[in-house]
Amino acid sequence: MDTAPEHSLFPGWGRAVEWQYETARATLERSLEMQRTVVDSWITAAESTAPPETPQRAQLRRLEWGYNIWEETLLNTLVHLDDAIREDGIDLRQLQMIWFHAMDDAFSEVMSRPMFVAEMNDTLEDVLTEQQQLNELRRDFLHASNLPTDRDLEEVGERLLNLEARQKKIEEKLDMILDAVNLEEAIQSEMVK
Repeated sequence: MDTAPEHSLFPGWGRAVEWQYETARATLERSLEMQRTVVDSWITAAESTAPPETPQRAQLRRLEWGYNIWEETLLNTLVHLDDAIREDGIDLRQLQMIWFHAMDDAFSEVMSRPMFVAEMNDTLEDVLTEQQQLNELRRDFLHASNLPTDRDLEEVGERLLNLEARQKKIEEKLDMILDAVNLEEAIQSEMVK
């Protein structure tokens, strides 16, 4: 049984595929170089207008750090791209795994940085603070509109639960009284007989 790919009948097929691969690879590498130049120029220009030690400078450093990870991920993918290329074409499953591992490594890199953890902490803290302020504004609006707030509803719910508990205790005591009265009547009817 012949295991040669079907397109091997075309002369120069292997060279054509290799040329396309090398062209695509060179284009990606040039694209990365151009992106790096643009990002560096943009950051330099932005830094020249942002005062030192301001939030804008910190954001620019984070942006540059994020781009560095992105660039490293793409370069790492390019290095391992040869593993997905075969004579009969590109192994898409292998290419997918290469990309998946590269992105997983990049994500792990981001998650392991103290700066990322600090930013996530600050962001979460800001979101929770804003949520609390929004809840207070909503409560004030509802109160001013003479509508019940969530706290009012919670209070009504607690009062209902307390009333139900008291009602149950009263019913139990009433049942005990009725049982005692019924027992007394039963005793008296027995004595009359």
